[in-house]
Amino acid sequence: MASDPARNLVLLFDQFDDVYQKLNPRFFANLRAIRDEYKYRVSYVVFTREELPRLCDAPECEEFYELFSSNVIGLGPYDLNDARLLLSRVGGRYGQTPEAGVSERLIEWTGGHPGLLKATCMATLHGVKALPADTAQALNSLLGVEDVRTECAKLWSSLSDEEQKALQVLVTHKLNTPHDGETIRRLRLKNLLIDVDEAVAPFSPLFTAYIAKQKAETPFTTKISAGPIRIDAAGEVWVDGKRVTPPLSKRELSLLEYLCLDPGRLRTKDEIIAIVYPEEYRSGESVSDDALNALVKRLRDRLDASAGTHNFIVTVRGKGYRLNLSG
Repeated sequence: MASDPARNLVLLFDQFDDVYQKLNPRFFANLRAIRDEYKYRVSYVVFTREELPRLCDAPECEEFYELFSSNVIGLGPYDLNDARLLLSRVGGRYGQTPEAGVSERLIEWTGGHPGLLKATCMATLHGVKALPADTAQALNSLLGVEDVRTECAKLWSSLSDEEQKALQVLVTHKLNTPHDGETIRRLRLKNLLIDVDEAVAPFSPLFTAYIAKQKAETPFTTKISAGPIRIDAAGEVWVDGKRVTPPLSKRELSLLEYLCLDPGRLRTKDEIIAIVYPEEYRSGESVSDDALNALVKRLRDRLDASAGTHNFIVTVRGKGYRLNLSG
Protein backbone atom coordinates (compact mmCIF):
# COMPACT_ATOMS: atom_id res chain seq x y z
CA MET A 1 0.00 0.00 0.00
CA ALA A 2 2.77 2.40 0.90
CA SER A 3 4.49 1.90 -2.46
CA ASP A 4 1.41 2.84 -4.47
CA PRO A 5 -0.10 6.09 -3.19
CA ALA A 6 -2.80 5.99 -5.89
CA ARG A 7 -4.30 2.72 -4.67
CA ASN A 8 -7.15 2.68 -2.15
CA LEU A 9 -8.40 -0.27 -0.15
CA VAL A 10 -12.05 -0.98 0.71
CA LEU A 11 -12.86 -3.80 3.14
CA LEU A 12 -16.41 -5.15 2.99
CA PHE A 13 -17.81 -6.95 6.07
CA ASP A 14 -21.06 -8.80 5.30
CA GLN A 15 -23.37 -10.62 7.75
CA PHE A 16 -21.29 -9.05 10.48
CA ASP A 17 -23.61 -9.20 13.53
CA ASP A 18 -22.20 -12.35 15.16
CA VAL A 19 -18.61 -11.48 14.32
CA TYR A 20 -18.94 -8.03 15.84
CA GLN A 21 -20.28 -9.52 19.07
CA LYS A 22 -17.80 -12.38 19.40
CA LEU A 23 -14.44 -11.04 18.22
CA ASN A 24 -12.01 -9.55 20.71
CA PRO A 25 -12.68 -5.79 20.79
CA ARG A 26 -8.96 -5.21 20.22
CA PHE A 27 -9.53 -6.36 16.64
CA PHE A 28 -11.76 -3.35 16.04
CA ALA A 29 -9.35 -1.06 17.85
CA ASN A 30 -6.70 -2.18 15.37
CA LEU A 31 -9.03 -1.53 12.44
CA ARG A 32 -9.63 1.94 13.78
CA ALA A 33 -5.88 2.49 14.15
CA ILE A 34 -5.30 1.44 10.52
CA ARG A 35 -7.99 3.84 9.34
CA ASP A 36 -6.53 6.67 11.42
CA GLU A 37 -3.07 6.08 9.97
CA TYR A 38 -4.08 5.87 6.31
CA LYS A 39 -7.13 8.14 6.43
CA TYR A 40 -9.07 8.09 3.17
CA ARG A 41 -6.93 5.42 1.53
CA VAL A 42 -8.66 2.76 3.68
CA SER A 43 -12.44 2.44 3.94
CA TYR A 44 -14.76 -0.04 5.64
CA VAL A 45 -18.27 -1.05 4.60
CA VAL A 46 -20.27 -3.06 7.13
CA PHE A 47 -23.59 -4.89 6.62
CA THR A 48 -25.53 -5.81 9.77
CA ARG A 49 -29.14 -6.37 10.81
CA GLU A 50 -28.69 -4.24 13.93
CA GLU A 51 -26.87 -0.98 14.50
CA LEU A 52 -23.36 -1.59 15.79
CA PRO A 53 -23.83 0.06 19.24
CA ARG A 54 -26.67 -2.38 19.98
CA LEU A 55 -24.40 -5.33 19.19
CA CYS A 56 -21.41 -4.38 21.35
CA ASP A 57 -20.76 -1.51 23.75
CA ALA A 58 -17.07 -2.10 24.46
CA PRO A 59 -15.01 1.13 24.27
CA GLU A 60 -12.92 -0.27 21.41
CA CYS A 61 -16.09 -1.05 19.45
CA GLU A 62 -17.43 2.41 20.16
CA GLU A 63 -14.32 3.96 18.62
CA PHE A 64 -14.74 1.72 15.57
CA TYR A 65 -18.40 2.72 15.22
CA GLU A 66 -17.43 6.40 15.18
CA LEU A 67 -16.15 5.77 11.65
CA PHE A 68 -19.71 4.94 10.52
CA SER A 69 -22.00 6.96 12.79
CA SER A 70 -22.62 9.73 10.25
CA ASN A 71 -23.00 7.34 7.31
CA VAL A 72 -25.55 4.72 8.40
CA ILE A 73 -27.93 3.74 5.60
CA GLY A 74 -30.93 1.43 5.85
CA LEU A 75 -31.42 -0.90 2.88
CA GLY A 76 -35.08 -1.04 1.99
CA PRO A 77 -37.29 -3.24 -0.19
CA TYR A 78 -37.13 -3.23 -3.99
CA ASP A 79 -38.43 -0.28 -5.93
CA LEU A 80 -41.17 -0.83 -8.50
CA ASN A 81 -38.88 -1.62 -11.44
CA ASP A 82 -36.73 -4.08 -9.48
CA ALA A 83 -39.83 -5.76 -8.05
CA ARG A 84 -41.28 -6.23 -11.52
CA LEU A 85 -37.96 -7.63 -12.74
CA LEU A 86 -37.89 -10.15 -9.88
CA LEU A 87 -41.42 -11.35 -10.68
CA SER A 88 -40.50 -11.68 -14.36
CA ARG A 89 -37.41 -13.75 -13.53
CA VAL A 90 -39.29 -16.02 -11.12
CA GLY A 91 -42.01 -16.60 -13.69
CA GLY A 92 -39.43 -17.19 -16.42
CA ARG A 93 -37.91 -20.10 -14.54
CA TYR A 94 -41.21 -21.95 -14.80
CA GLY A 95 -42.25 -20.74 -18.24
CA GLN A 96 -45.03 -18.64 -16.76
CA THR A 97 -45.62 -14.93 -16.61
CA PRO A 98 -47.68 -13.48 -13.75
CA GLU A 99 -50.68 -11.54 -14.97
CA ALA A 100 -50.15 -7.80 -14.85
CA GLY A 101 -52.95 -7.26 -12.36
CA VAL A 102 -51.66 -10.01 -10.08
CA SER A 103 -48.09 -8.71 -10.25
CA GLU A 104 -49.10 -5.22 -9.22
CA ARG A 105 -51.16 -6.56 -6.33
CA LEU A 106 -48.28 -8.69 -5.07
CA ILE A 107 -45.86 -5.78 -5.27
CA GLU A 108 -48.26 -3.56 -3.34
CA TRP A 109 -49.04 -6.17 -0.67
CA THR A 110 -45.42 -7.21 -0.07
CA GLY A 111 -44.08 -3.66 -0.17
CA GLY A 112 -41.40 -4.89 -2.57
CA HIS A 113 -39.73 -7.13 0.03
CA PRO A 114 -37.83 -9.68 -2.12
CA GLY A 115 -38.45 -12.71 0.11
CA LEU A 116 -42.16 -12.01 0.46
CA LEU A 117 -42.45 -11.14 -3.22
CA LYS A 118 -40.84 -14.38 -4.37
CA ALA A 119 -42.88 -16.55 -1.97
CA THR A 120 -46.21 -14.98 -2.96
CA CYS A 121 -45.33 -15.19 -6.64
CA MET A 122 -44.49 -18.90 -6.35
CA ALA A 123 -47.76 -19.51 -4.52
CA THR A 124 -49.80 -17.93 -7.31
CA LEU A 125 -47.82 -19.49 -10.17
CA HIS A 126 -48.16 -22.98 -8.74
CA GLY A 127 -51.80 -22.52 -8.04
CA VAL A 128 -51.31 -23.05 -4.32
CA LYS A 129 -53.67 -20.23 -3.56
CA ALA A 130 -56.15 -18.27 -5.60
CA LEU A 131 -56.34 -14.55 -4.93
CA PRO A 132 -59.83 -13.34 -3.99
CA ALA A 133 -60.82 -9.89 -5.18
CA ASP A 134 -61.21 -8.72 -1.60
CA THR A 135 -57.82 -7.58 -0.29
CA ALA A 136 -58.30 -8.80 3.30
CA GLN A 137 -59.35 -12.24 2.05
CA ALA A 138 -56.44 -12.36 -0.38
CA LEU A 139 -53.91 -11.51 2.32
CA ASN A 140 -55.38 -14.15 4.61
CA SER A 141 -55.21 -16.65 1.77
CA LEU A 142 -51.53 -15.89 1.14
CA LEU A 143 -50.74 -16.26 4.84
CA GLY A 144 -52.15 -19.76 4.54
CA VAL A 145 -49.14 -20.67 2.40
CA GLU A 146 -46.28 -22.10 4.44
CA ASP A 147 -43.50 -20.43 2.43
CA VAL A 148 -45.19 -17.04 2.79
CA ARG A 149 -45.61 -17.48 6.54
CA THR A 150 -41.96 -18.57 6.79
CA GLU A 151 -40.78 -15.36 5.12
CA CYS A 152 -42.94 -13.29 7.45
CA ALA A 153 -41.65 -15.23 10.46
CA LYS A 154 -38.02 -14.67 9.40
CA LEU A 155 -38.60 -10.95 9.22
CA TRP A 156 -40.50 -10.93 12.52
CA SER A 157 -37.88 -12.96 14.41
CA SER A 158 -35.10 -10.61 13.23
CA LEU A 159 -36.65 -7.81 15.30
CA SER A 160 -36.04 -7.04 18.95
CA ASP A 161 -38.80 -7.39 21.54
CA GLU A 162 -39.23 -3.63 21.59
CA GLU A 163 -39.54 -3.45 17.80
CA GLN A 164 -42.08 -6.28 17.70
CA LYS A 165 -44.11 -4.63 20.42
CA ALA A 166 -44.08 -1.24 18.71
CA LEU A 167 -45.36 -2.80 15.49
CA GLN A 168 -48.09 -4.63 17.39
CA VAL A 169 -49.17 -1.39 19.04
CA LEU A 170 -49.36 0.34 15.66
CA VAL A 171 -51.36 -2.48 14.08
CA THR A 172 -53.67 -3.55 16.89
CA HIS A 173 -54.31 -0.19 18.58
CA LYS A 174 -54.24 2.00 15.46
CA LEU A 175 -51.96 4.58 17.10
CA ASN A 176 -50.16 7.18 15.03
CA THR A 177 -46.91 6.53 16.92
CA PRO A 178 -46.13 4.26 19.89
CA HIS A 179 -44.48 5.73 22.98
CA ASP A 180 -40.91 4.66 22.23
CA GLY A 181 -39.50 7.11 19.70
CA GLU A 182 -36.10 5.38 19.65
CA THR A 183 -37.72 2.10 18.58
CA ILE A 184 -39.64 3.91 15.85
CA ARG A 185 -36.38 5.45 14.64
CA ARG A 186 -34.80 2.00 14.33
CA LEU A 187 -37.80 0.62 12.45
CA ARG A 188 -37.65 3.57 10.07
CA LEU A 189 -33.94 2.98 9.53
CA LYS A 190 -34.71 -0.64 8.62
CA ASN A 191 -37.42 0.65 6.23
CA LEU A 192 -40.07 -1.39 8.04
CA LEU A 193 -42.20 1.70 8.65
CA ILE A 194 -43.52 4.17 6.11
CA ASP A 195 -45.43 7.45 6.42
CA VAL A 196 -49.14 7.16 5.66
CA ASP A 197 -51.48 10.13 6.09
CA GLU A 198 -49.41 11.88 8.79
CA ALA A 199 -48.94 8.61 10.66
CA VAL A 200 -46.60 5.64 10.42
CA ALA A 201 -47.50 2.10 9.36
CA PRO A 202 -45.70 -1.15 8.51
CA PHE A 203 -44.27 -1.11 4.99
CA SER A 204 -46.30 -4.10 3.77
CA PRO A 205 -50.03 -4.89 4.07
CA LEU A 206 -49.14 -8.59 4.02
CA PHE A 207 -46.68 -8.20 6.89
CA THR A 208 -49.26 -6.04 8.68
CA ALA A 209 -51.76 -8.90 8.45
CA TYR A 210 -49.12 -11.25 9.83
CA ILE A 211 -48.40 -8.89 12.75
CA ALA A 212 -52.10 -8.73 13.58
CA LYS A 213 -52.05 -12.50 14.12
CA GLN A 214 -49.17 -12.30 16.61
CA LYS A 215 -50.88 -12.03 19.97
CA ALA A 216 -48.98 -10.54 22.89
CA GLU A 217 -50.44 -12.46 25.81
CA THR A 218 -47.59 -11.75 28.25
CA PRO A 219 -45.44 -8.68 28.94
CA PHE A 220 -42.21 -8.18 27.07
CA THR A 221 -39.01 -7.50 29.03
CA THR A 222 -39.98 -5.73 32.24
CA LYS A 223 -38.77 -2.15 32.56
CA ILE A 224 -40.37 -1.27 35.93
CA SER A 225 -42.28 -3.45 38.39
CA ALA A 226 -44.27 -2.40 41.45
CA GLY A 227 -46.54 -4.96 43.07
CA PRO A 228 -49.15 -6.08 40.54
CA ILE A 229 -48.10 -3.34 38.10
CA ARG A 230 -45.57 -4.09 35.38
CA ILE A 231 -44.36 -1.71 32.70
CA ASP A 232 -42.63 -3.50 29.85
CA ALA A 233 -39.85 -2.29 27.58
CA ALA A 234 -42.33 -1.32 24.87
CA GLY A 235 -44.20 1.03 27.21
CA GLU A 236 -47.25 -1.15 27.78
CA VAL A 237 -48.73 -1.52 31.26
CA TRP A 238 -49.89 -4.79 32.83
CA VAL A 239 -51.96 -5.06 36.02
CA ASP A 240 -52.32 -8.50 37.60
CA GLY A 241 -51.03 -10.01 34.37
CA LYS A 242 -53.61 -8.25 32.18
CA ARG A 243 -52.61 -5.63 29.65
CA VAL A 244 -54.12 -2.15 30.04
CA THR A 245 -55.77 -1.29 26.73
CA PRO A 246 -55.63 0.98 24.92
CA PRO A 247 -52.05 1.95 25.87
CA LEU A 248 -51.50 4.87 28.23
CA SER A 249 -50.72 8.28 26.82
CA LYS A 250 -47.13 9.50 27.00
CA ARG A 251 -47.78 11.66 30.08
CA GLU A 252 -49.86 9.00 31.82
CA LEU A 253 -47.03 6.54 31.31
CA SER A 254 -44.39 9.00 32.57
CA LEU A 255 -46.42 9.66 35.70
CA LEU A 256 -46.95 5.97 36.40
CA GLU A 257 -43.26 5.17 35.88
CA TYR A 258 -42.29 7.91 38.33
CA LEU A 259 -44.72 6.70 40.99
CA CYS A 260 -43.65 3.06 40.51
CA LEU A 261 -39.98 3.86 41.09
CA ASP A 262 -40.66 4.25 44.81
CA PRO A 263 -44.14 2.94 45.78
CA GLY A 264 -45.61 4.60 48.86
CA ARG A 265 -43.38 7.66 48.65
CA LEU A 266 -45.08 11.01 48.42
CA ARG A 267 -44.38 12.77 45.14
CA THR A 268 -45.00 16.51 45.31
CA LYS A 269 -46.71 18.37 42.51
CA ASP A 270 -43.49 20.19 41.63
CA GLU A 271 -41.59 16.89 41.43
CA ILE A 272 -44.23 15.39 39.17
CA ILE A 273 -44.31 18.43 36.90
CA ALA A 274 -40.52 18.26 36.49
CA ILE A 275 -40.81 14.65 35.28
CA VAL A 276 -44.08 14.66 33.34
CA TYR A 277 -43.91 18.19 31.87
CA PRO A 278 -40.12 18.60 31.38
CA GLU A 279 -40.30 21.25 28.65
CA GLU A 280 -42.69 23.44 30.61
CA TYR A 281 -40.63 22.96 33.77
CA ARG A 282 -37.35 23.94 32.09
CA SER A 283 -38.87 27.00 30.44
CA GLY A 284 -40.54 28.17 33.64
CA GLU A 285 -44.06 27.79 32.25
CA SER A 286 -46.73 26.98 34.81
CA VAL A 287 -48.81 23.82 34.77
CA SER A 288 -52.21 24.39 36.35
CA ASP A 289 -53.49 22.27 39.23
CA ASP A 290 -56.51 21.44 37.08
CA ALA A 291 -54.31 20.00 34.32
CA LEU A 292 -52.32 17.91 36.79
CA ASN A 293 -55.43 16.74 38.63
CA ALA A 294 -57.05 15.73 35.34
CA LEU A 295 -53.96 13.73 34.35
CA VAL A 296 -53.89 11.93 37.70
CA LYS A 297 -57.61 11.16 37.46
CA ARG A 298 -57.23 9.67 33.98
CA LEU A 299 -54.37 7.44 35.12
CA ARG A 300 -56.19 6.44 38.32
CA ASP A 301 -59.30 5.50 36.35
CA ARG A 302 -57.29 3.41 33.87
CA LEU A 303 -55.50 1.47 36.61
CA ASP A 304 -58.50 0.99 38.84
CA ALA A 305 -60.60 -0.23 35.91
CA SER A 306 -58.02 -2.97 35.39
CA ALA A 307 -57.95 -4.03 39.06
CA GLY A 308 -61.49 -3.84 40.35
CA THR A 309 -61.80 -1.72 43.49
CA HIS A 310 -58.08 -1.21 44.12
CA ASN A 311 -57.20 2.46 44.62
CA PHE A 312 -53.66 2.68 43.25
CA ILE A 313 -53.08 6.45 43.35
CA VAL A 314 -53.72 8.22 46.64
CA THR A 315 -54.07 12.01 46.84
CA VAL A 316 -52.35 13.70 49.78
CA ARG A 317 -54.32 16.93 49.89
CA GLY A 318 -52.25 20.03 49.33
CA LYS A 319 -49.03 18.05 48.90
CA GLY A 320 -49.08 15.54 46.07
CA TYR A 321 -49.64 11.87 45.26
CA ARG A 322 -48.26 8.43 46.10
CA LEU A 323 -48.64 4.92 44.71
CA ASN A 324 -50.65 2.64 46.98
CA LEU A 325 -50.07 -1.11 46.63
CA SER A 326 -51.85 -2.23 49.80
CA GLY A 327 -55.33 -2.23 48.31
